[in-house]
Amino acid sequence: PPVPIGDPSRTEREQNLVFTSTPTLQPEDSTSFTAGIVWTPKFINGLTVTVDIWDTEQTGQVILSSVAGILNREQFGGLLPGEIVQRDSQGFIQRIFVPFINSGSTTASGVDLGIQYVYQSPFGTFTSLSQVSYLDSFEFQGTAGSRVAQLAGVAVAGIADTTSVDGNLRWKGIQRLDWTWNGFDLVGTARFLDGYHELLPNAHNHWVSQTWTIDGQASYDFTFVAPAEKQPVAGYSKDARDISSGKDGKPTETAESQTANYGLPIWQRVLNGTTVTLGCNNIFGQDPPKAYGFGGNATKYPGFLYDPTGRFVYLQLTKKF
Repeated sequence: PPVPIGDPSRTEREQNLVFTSTPTLQPEDSTSFTAGIVWTPKFINGLTVTVDIWDTEQTGQVILSSVAGILNREQFGGLLPGEIVQRDSQGFIQRIFVPFINSGSTTASGVDLGIQYVYQSPFGTFTSLSQVSYLDSFEFQGTAGSRVAQLAGVAVAGIADTTSVDGNLRWKGIQRLDWTWNGFDLVGTARFLDGYHELLPNAHNHWVSQTWTIDGQASYDFTFVAPAEKQPVAGYSKDARDISSGKDGKPTETAESQTANYGLPIWQRVLNGTTVTLGCNNIFGQDPPKAYGFGGNATKYPGFLYDPTGRFVYLQLTKKF
């Protein structure tokens, strides 16, 4: 594509770039480490605690060679394999071949924490689930000789790519409360996204705010059980109370109990296995925070984290046969 490039030898408006490969290109190398524990204390029934630590490192990352670097190396006769600058008879650039090269490294480490507590009572089952992620370090080095940039809690803009709109959050978390009782299921979810630092178009620092969003969902599962026969006939009668738990944890009838469904009223047979769900995402209509990405963010909010949907209400009907 034609793009404006500064030629050290003369002033030109734009040149054609050709992105190409190079025979010296090598695969990226990646090393990772993870370790975790799961703790279920006997003195607190229903409590489960999980802790996971992780660390990863990528070296020899594949990137495009710098056009400015290609032109500078041309002046001193030191072009790398795959780098070509084609000029016409008057010395004006016709095309620049920009190869993919191995360069730079990225290292990251963090901790994931989860706490779940399940409490069963005469009024239903209460479940609390907390999940938190912490990014301890995120370091990027563009080339072997360049400085190491610490990107945890800041945007990539101005470091590796001046038009990037991505950010690396220190903290992310979710808290979910669930109550189930006799077919009713009520779920409330709180989501937290940390803020991060970025640059404004004038190169001043800007803090992209952290946000909380709340989701809610209520459902009812129509699962009916036919009454057991008072005088069963051996070899013909089925025990209508034969109910097992499905993959989703909800009651599921076995083949025997499904046969006994014929003892149910017709309206119960029609609704049996039906789940009605009403929910709302982003109940309070929280707007995304302002973000500028050093002037390269056209949406003016972090599109990699948020979408413009806002409050969203939905109704869902599910039928199992």
